[in-house]
Amino acid sequence: MKDLSIALLLDVYGELLNEKQRRIAKDYFYDDLSLSEISENEGISRQGAHEAIKRSEQLLRFYEDKLHYHKTVTELKSALDNNNFNEIRKIIEKL
Repeated sequence: MKDLSIALLLDVYGELLNEKQRRIAKDYFYDDLSLSEISENEGISRQGAHEAIKRSEQLLRFYEDKLHYHKTVTELKSALDNNNFNEIRKIIEKL
């Protein structure tokens, strides 16, 4: 089963992946291509497609663990929706 939170991280950090990783991840998470379809398009084995997707997932999670951009934006949006200006101030101070 696809972890759709990775698609969100791909939106944020996708440009940090190399071109091939980004293309394969987009095919998998955005375009819902199967491993077989990706392997055929890329001229790699199905296992190679699977490994490329897993590596991209690891990198995207690594970037979020280090940078916290997606988490911070999500927290800010939530605080704004609730007009919680004290929370917004706390989030900004952490930056």
